[in-house]
Amino acid sequence: MSSSLTLAEQLTKEAEYERLLAQARSLQPHLQGDQQLLLGMITACRERQASLTTEPRWFRWRHRRNRSWTPEHEAKDGSDAIRPSYTLYLDETGVTKMDAYKPTPGFTLCGVLLKEGAETEALTNTLREFKLTHIGRDDVPLHWHHIRHKKGDFGFLGDSQRSNRFYASLHDILANTDFIIIAATVQKQDYQAQFGSGPADSFLPALPYSLCLNFVIERFLHFLWNHGQASARVVAESRGRSENSQLQMEYLRLQLEGTQYISEKWIRYHLRPVIKFHRKEDCIPGLELADVVSPVTATRSRLREGKVKRWDLVKSKVYDGGEGRPESYGLKIFPIAATGDMF
Repeated sequence: MSSSLTLAEQLTKEAEYERLLAQARSLQPHLQGDQQLLLGMITACRERQASLTTEPRWFRWRHRRNRSWTPEHEAKDGSDAIRPSYTLYLDETGVTKMDAYKPTPGFTLCGVLLKEGAETEALTNTLREFKLTHIGRDDVPLHWHHIRHKKGDFGFLGDSQRSNRFYASLHDILANTDFIIIAATVQKQDYQAQFGSGPADSFLPALPYSLCLNFVIERFLHFLWNHGQASARVVAESRGRSENSQLQMEYLRLQLEGTQYISEKWIRYHLRPVIKFHRKEDCIPGLELADVVSPVTATRSRLREGKVKRWDLVKSKVYDGGEGRPESYGLKIFPIAATGDMF
């Protein structure tokens, strides 16, 4: 855009961009992951962004809240090197409603990062052999609730000898699989005591799942940038049409608007434009692994001291930002910060 445009013309373009965002939000009840539609919106957003590159600092987009975009933050994508690819698998623990404190007082979104290629293939083969050995079938999803309560195909865990062998093998998988954890927990009672039922600030959503998604994506972007400027996709467990739409909508908002600390341009550089949803019955290895480690992470977020089963197996997997600070980069607890004693 030429800086010679009048203020009226600039405001007209601003209104068009606001219309685009309103259109995106109107999709929430019906969103089915239509990639063409979402890509069209993001393309329009990119065109809008390009048109504003010469505008003065004072005329920033309202949804960006005057955050500046400086050249050093721009994606360095001029390299000929092939960017590595990762997948972030998301699983939740707890009730999503902010005023529901049972069965857990917090809500945790746990992301498991796997590098695409050999690491993902190795986990697929390992879980297949594990299931055939202990269950006799490889089409049974690892669902922690069923494992813990010895339900359905996991009824055999009532036999102490088979149970011991099962958990010994499972613990070996957790210890020897190359994966990274990035998780976020909202302590709902603490949140409501501090912020009530609304958002914590003008940058953050109020819903626990959406709030945790913001925290996890910010830290995931830090990981990707520091691991070869990698590209990535996000995969989540399907929780129902309405719930999936809500999560997809928040993810799209991040693609269009960014977060308080991460520009939308950076998000689009690293992440594919839509979340892919799978049912438990699809037996996606990354989601199964996330299902197993999510309750451990959630319990440690709540019980900051003392022994938590399997925490010793997974705490070294929590992303530390390359700085030995997993409580900052790998496990976000909101509104009360995590402490180093947890690790």
